[in-house]
Amino acid sequence: MPVVNALVRAAPRRLWGLTVRMALAAPLTIFLFDPGAAAAQDVRIESSWVETDFSRVRLISASDAVGADGIVRLGFHAVFDEGWHFYWRSAADTGFPPRFDWSKSVNVASVEIDWPAPKRYNLLGFDSYAYANEVVLPIRVTVADAAKPVSVRAKVFFAICADVCIFNEETFRVDLPPGEGGRTVHADLIERFARLVPVREGGGMEIGDIVVRDEGGRRVAEITSRSDRPFTRPDLIIEGPVDFYFMRPEMTLEAGGHVARFTIPVSYEGEGADPGLWGSEVTLTLLDETRAIERRRVISPR
Repeated sequence: MPVVNALVRAAPRRLWGLTVRMALAAPLTIFLFDPGAAAAQDVRIESSWVETDFSRVRLISASDAVGADGIVRLGFHAVFDEGWHFYWRSAADTGFPPRFDWSKSVNVASVEIDWPAPKRYNLLGFDSYAYANEVVLPIRVTVADAAKPVSVRAKVFFAICADVCIFNEETFRVDLPPGEGGRTVHADLIERFARLVPVREGGGMEIGDIVVRDEGGRRVAEITSRSDRPFTRPDLIIEGPVDFYFMRPEMTLEAGGHVARFTIPVSYEGEGADPGLWGSEVTLTLLDETRAIERRRVISPR
């Protein structure tokens, strides 16, 4: 059963005064126990399913051993009942991104999580980015010593939401021996969702510079994107500094659908003075049906 299983209304986070921002996409360096402590362990290519309200979650491995390169590819696998979803790495107007604690792992040097492209959802007029039905978050684990066993232990705090949210805190574990090993039954599933992760180079689309200006008493960000084939239903997600919220974009298509111009209202909801956005670095994720790219840009004035 969940250690934490709290049922609350899925009200917008910013209405609660919450300003937490996550940086889960960045590599996470771990300080560990003695790697030799994992020497005598069973092989475990998957954790047991954790049955939560309206979902099932587990940790899975693409291989049954560490491998010579010392890179282990895992997946955080979640399946949801109809109408329920799991949040992306950024909270947006509402939402509760999952938090991962890898500190109890053994023989692990670092962990990096990839995030497949999410969908935009609207609740009570507020947007969030989430996954429905099923998702696997691909995870890249760098082993400290490839000649020794590895035990990956993840304590995860996550929310499963519809018009209410159920919070869960669970621990998942995968244990692998040293050696080459081979692919597991989970490898194809992990790779399928890895192909949905926004690419940082190429992808048939490009994102221009981001300009922020004041327009009739409101602040807006303007971005032009281009595609090598006509856009279908493009969407743009902006992740920026804490306390700044980038709303649902207004979008127009030009040049036969090859150019998408986005205007995004921006609000500052911090407690102190507005520090401004010029010179800030933001992460931009451009989505169009099955395509997705990610770019970093520095905001400039017009």
